[in-house]
Amino acid sequence: MVPKSSSKKASENYESIHIKQKDRTLKLHRLKETKRGKEKTEVHDRRVSLFLDGLEEDGTPFGSRSLPSRLFDSSEDGAMWLGLSSNGSNQFIGRMQDFRFYPATLTNREIVELYSGVLPELHVQSECRCPPSHPRVHPLVERYCIPNAVEDTTNDRVLRLNLNAHPLSYINDQDMGTTWLSKIMTSEELDEGVTITVDLTNGQYQVFYVIVQFGGLLPESVLIQRQRRDLTDAESEPTMEQRWLDWQYMARNCSVFRMKNNGPLPTPGSVNCLQLPSDVPFSGGNITFSLLTPQPNLRPGYNDFYNTPALQKMVHATQVRIHLSGHYHTREAGVNQRHRNYAIKEITISGRCECHGHAEHCDTSVTPYRCLCLPDSHTEGHNCQRCAALYNDKPFRSGDQLQPMNCRPCPCHSHALSCHYDVSADDQPDEHYRGGGGVCDNCMHNTTGKNCELCISGFFQVEESDPTSVDVCRPCNCHTAGTVNDSMECNQVGGQCRCKVAVTGRRCTDCLAGWFGLQASNPSGCVRCNCSDTGVISTSTAAIPSCNQDTGQCQCKAYVTGLSCDHCEFGYWNLSRPDGCVPCDCDPMGSVSQFCEPERGQCECKAGVGGQRCDSCGTRSYGLRLEGSCAPCNCSEEGTVPETDCDPDTGQCVCKEHVKGRRCDSCRIGYHTLEHRNSLGCLPCACDVSGTVSEGGCDMWTGQCPCREGVLGARCTNCAHNYYNRSSDLQEELWQEPPVTAPQANVFVSLRAPDKTAVAADLASTSLQIRLCVLTVTAIPWEQCSVGVRATLASVRVPIPLWEGDAVTSVERCSSASTLAWAGPESFEDTSLSPYTSYSYWLLTANVAGATISASSSCQTFGAPPEADQLHLNLVGRPGATIASFNWSMPRNDTGPVERFVLSSSESSSSEPIIHYTGLSTEAVVIGLKPFTQYIVKLEACSSGGCTVTPPLSFLTASAPPQNQPPARVAATGPHTLHASWEPPSQPNETPLTNRSALSPPESSAIVTGLEAFSTYQMKVESINVAGRVTSEWTTSRTMEGVPELMAPPQVTALSTSSLNVSWSTAEGQGVVARGKVKEYRVNLLTEQNKNPYAPPVVSQVLHRLGPSSQPVYIVKGLNPYHVYNFTVTLCTEKGCITSLPSTGRTLPAAPSGLSPPRLHPVNETTIKIDWDPPVQLNGPYPLYQVERMDISLSDPQAPVIRGTRFPGNSYYQFPSDTLPVNTDFTGVELSFKTRSPDGLLFCAFSPGDQEEFLAVQIKKGRPYFLFDPQGSAVAVSVQGDGGRRYDDGQWHSIIATRRGAVGTIVVNNQYRGDARLVRQSFSGCLRDVSFKTTDGISEEWTSLDWATVTKKEAVYENWEGCPAQTVDGAHFLGHGYLELDRNVFSGGQDFDISMDFRTDQLNALLLFTYNTQTEDYMLVELEGGLLSFLLASEGHVTKLSMWVGLSYCDGDWKQLSLAKRGLVISAAVNDWAEETRGVGGVASEVA
Repeated sequence: MVPKSSSKKASENYESIHIKQKDRTLKLHRLKETKRGKEKTEVHDRRVSLFLDGLEEDGTPFGSRSLPSRLFDSSEDGAMWLGLSSNGSNQFIGRMQDFRFYPATLTNREIVELYSGVLPELHVQSECRCPPSHPRVHPLVERYCIPNAVEDTTNDRVLRLNLNAHPLSYINDQDMGTTWLSKIMTSEELDEGVTITVDLTNGQYQVFYVIVQFGGLLPESVLIQRQRRDLTDAESEPTMEQRWLDWQYMARNCSVFRMKNNGPLPTPGSVNCLQLPSDVPFSGGNITFSLLTPQPNLRPGYNDFYNTPALQKMVHATQVRIHLSGHYHTREAGVNQRHRNYAIKEITISGRCECHGHAEHCDTSVTPYRCLCLPDSHTEGHNCQRCAALYNDKPFRSGDQLQPMNCRPCPCHSHALSCHYDVSADDQPDEHYRGGGGVCDNCMHNTTGKNCELCISGFFQVEESDPTSVDVCRPCNCHTAGTVNDSMECNQVGGQCRCKVAVTGRRCTDCLAGWFGLQASNPSGCVRCNCSDTGVISTSTAAIPSCNQDTGQCQCKAYVTGLSCDHCEFGYWNLSRPDGCVPCDCDPMGSVSQFCEPERGQCECKAGVGGQRCDSCGTRSYGLRLEGSCAPCNCSEEGTVPETDCDPDTGQCVCKEHVKGRRCDSCRIGYHTLEHRNSLGCLPCACDVSGTVSEGGCDMWTGQCPCREGVLGARCTNCAHNYYNRSSDLQEELWQEPPVTAPQANVFVSLRAPDKTAVAADLASTSLQIRLCVLTVTAIPWEQCSVGVRATLASVRVPIPLWEGDAVTSVERCSSASTLAWAGPESFEDTSLSPYTSYSYWLLTANVAGATISASSSCQTFGAPPEADQLHLNLVGRPGATIASFNWSMPRNDTGPVERFVLSSSESSSSEPIIHYTGLSTEAVVIGLKPFTQYIVKLEACSSGGCTVTPPLSFLTASAPPQNQPPARVAATGPHTLHASWEPPSQPNETPLTNRSALSPPESSAIVTGLEAFSTYQMKVESINVAGRVTSEWTTSRTMEGVPELMAPPQVTALSTSSLNVSWSTAEGQGVVARGKVKEYRVNLLTEQNKNPYAPPVVSQVLHRLGPSSQPVYIVKGLNPYHVYNFTVTLCTEKGCITSLPSTGRTLPAAPSGLSPPRLHPVNETTIKIDWDPPVQLNGPYPLYQVERMDISLSDPQAPVIRGTRFPGNSYYQFPSDTLPVNTDFTGVELSFKTRSPDGLLFCAFSPGDQEEFLAVQIKKGRPYFLFDPQGSAVAVSVQGDGGRRYDDGQWHSIIATRRGAVGTIVVNNQYRGDARLVRQSFSGCLRDVSFKTTDGISEEWTSLDWATVTKKEAVYENWEGCPAQTVDGAHFLGHGYLELDRNVFSGGQDFDISMDFRTDQLNALLLFTYNTQTEDYMLVELEGGLLSFLLASEGHVTKLSMWVGLSYCDGDWKQLSLAKRGLVISAAVNDWAEETRGVGGVASEVA
């Protein structure tokens, strides 16, 4: 039963599986999952197993349980639930599909086959399957099967294979319980033999022995062969089948191979025949083939494998073939023929991957296997059989136990990808650690040479640059315009090109000082600068003025400009000053602009203002005001001393002797008649003392003396009628009024505009791995020494043997001088004996009777220190940075066996030595040394007699990368410079070669220039030696603030017809490069000007200033519609300001303005010609014109009209300024008028500017007045002698108003001559016969007003329309406009009455509208198509009265309208038509 889950993701895959068995349920629970999966259930007998997505990692099911009894199938009540338990609980949520049910139990491998589609392979007979009772293959012994959910050591197992099966695969299944059996063979088949081939599958190995374990009788002869291939092309597939090479012969008698038994091995690659023993067991036994054992025949090089290339080749094998022939014992009589077969339990081939000593591990899971080459070996290939591409400075060599023989790097300075070895380039080809013959291939980065140390043609190397840098060779890039003969060549070091005479720079791109404008066509290259001596900055008298290399712009003094620095900037003057031009400093009140004449500094003054700075008033003016204007002196020519000017502060003129007043326009008391020709100004009064009033002076204008009563005459010399006097000398005098001239004034307005050190590359430090190889050397016994016998006193020297073990045979010791004593008085001392030597002594005594020899006694002399000349200490290979290898000779045993060697070192002769090794080996590896350090090493050899020390051996350890580099200390020294200082690494491990700051030791600081202002930089120090480099931590610092570099133009968008939105970016790097903290932004308006030659053509005006925290937006208001404006934004820091390029914006269009009324020209009784002027301001694109005509109500007057111009009370005509004579001392106005308005201004004229001087003709309270103010003193003249008559009677009246000097006259109706303020009420009435006096004198000339010269009209009747002969009270509405009454006229209330008369010729008309400004109450009365509507809204209720009044109201006759309200009732009546209605609300609201 194998249910599969849905192919789609289910929300809940598996909660539990229920198996029902006689009301029992087996529940196998699993945690909820959300991924899809495949579930399988295996049931056999009373055991059930659950599989989820195949087997678990250990090859077992997810879970197994035992059932109380077997499952049964009942046809009556049998059932299967999917997705639901038997009791209805545990509902499955998700999707299930692909259900399969099998009638037989599937084993574990078969379940995997269902899941993956592949039956898992086994080492032996994969096709054999386990039975359902034991569904799992034994994980250790594959020939057995075991149940699920049992331990691997269980005894409950069954054979998976047939008992009679003995396949060949048994010989390498690592199971000694299986045996391969051949068939029963005949004698001939035994002689022919059997061949077994073992394929090593995934590569060539170094095989050291082959063991064949037999399960039956041994063969009589064995031939072992091999196949090998050359490892130089190990990664290429062999093109032809390799031949089999004989490897070893073995036989009971080697003659079968025509070879000697146990023959010699003269070379490492020789093959001999080993004799098999004659006595072998009947069953079992082994045959062993070993390549590196000394028995029974020593193979040359077996103990020096790494230095024996032939032996290294001898062990190579990719396939092994074993040929068996013959059979022990089976040829004997009585042996059963069934034993004539071969039985092999296991064939073991022991070897290792061929990695040439450059790997410690290999990966045999791939084909071919791959050696995991050590990083320090710098080798590559599947077998580490060649040097890496850039490590061929020495030829490839295999490593051994002492020397790794790592491949050496070619010094290609990172400019090549590979190199090759050239023996001719190696000065020491026999040394692996000295010399070098690597030649770099295909040098990159524009380099060349053996080691890519040179630059190719057209490139150069910067001095003291890093030779490993990618851009070490840089292109010459000679600027052909500046080089001789357009040469592109440069020096190989430094890169200097050949420059023309006036050109300099490495690339010949710059002109010499004092030259500019490099051109290829110029033989000299550049042109001399043309700098003004007075305008340029000069550092010394002999210095050559320099200028910009490209433009020729000289270095100007402050505020000096021009290519040659020959004139001041706008707003500055005085080029000759040593420190540059000075500001104009124009007074803002008195000057038109801030600019002045560049040579004299004269500012452009406003009218009436003088002085160089425009800070004082000019000639004939005084009193400089805040608005920048001066008042004219207006000194009277008659009373002022000639050639004098008024006081600039008070304006007081210099008066003649008899004259007074600020303007010198009045005579002093007692003087009169101011005259120009009078040097004293005025004449004395000369009043008759007797006829004048006491202390009275004469009239200053007429000279009229103040006469006593009864006295007449100018000098009071005549008596009046009926008076007399005794004096007779009284005379009359004539007086003429002096002329008075009205002054003219001008106003001028001006606008004034304000004005990231030394960077070191990051190079990760490299750790050094050291591989230590130790060679074990077998000691060789010393030779035996001969025995000497002395005739009389014989001694035997017996050498002490040196054993290979730790134990040494001990002997009794005696001194080197032996004293022999025996019974009796004699003794003998033997001297000059050898140390550590055994001696035997015996006595020979004789007398006359004969001789007797005693028994011998033995003694051994003490040991002595080893002999120094036999002890030699050697340094093996090159020492590393922290490691060195040594070996030494073994002294002879003449002085006694060596008990220990002690190897020690010291850094100097005075330092305490450090012991590195103590023991009996003749080699040692010293570790823990300091890089690049001089050491002195000594070896002590000690025996029982003392120690001998070798002469000191001095050596220098190799360099290592420096360590512990402190970070740099970085400080800002300017906006473009950083100062960096550092300490050397605490462990230099050699004298540093260089720092990336291009400084040589002992420099420890650098100033880094060319940085960006106010920018953050990170720096680190990198120390480099020949072994490597070390890098410090990063240090962060920021340069100082600098001058701003960039401000992007603002964005200008239109908001309305009079406003523009100016916005800008404030984000650093996004249109802003401030190089400091922003202090202020300024919004500037650019305006073009061409009036002032000393001012720039474009003037910048600051509109707004704001801080950095404000929103970067400003709305410019008060602009003209549809105008283009240019704006800039200025960014300011503490170091300076920078202004953006201008941006343009246009305001939105608006309706045209300044459109004058059309000009109407009657052509005939039915035609009018109409023309007009374009609008003063277009305010947009060119407009379209539409002429409209409106028929004015009652436009055809029924009453007759007469000549004249009608004014309705809110209108005026405006005429040019030259209508009246100017700069005269007289004025004359003549006109006729009629009106019913008591007040009205008939005529007025004003001086320009503040209109301080004026003249006017007006009606006030029905009486005419003539007013004038020619020079600061107002005069009003009214009619006298008319009895106070009023002239607002609707009749025509004439007025003649004249002025001569300060005397004015008004004549009304040619009979009344004739004080009041100027009225501000428009005239309502008619005017005609208007004329003005043009000349004064005996023959006066008057000129009539030309109404056609009008320049402006406002709500007027045309002159040709005339005036009505008879007028009535009322208001005439022309179809537009309204009459607004004072709020006190009508106040509303509960009850009110309103009545009016109206006449019209229109059907629709709004008669009355009033409303309350505090509430929503209102009243509306209107006519519409014959209906009168009367609406009254009060307290939220609206009452409406509509009454039909017919169409007769539009006949042009007068109609009477009455409106009334009484409580809630409103009524209306038009003539005889009347109606009323009642409202629903309360009291009507008051209106205001």
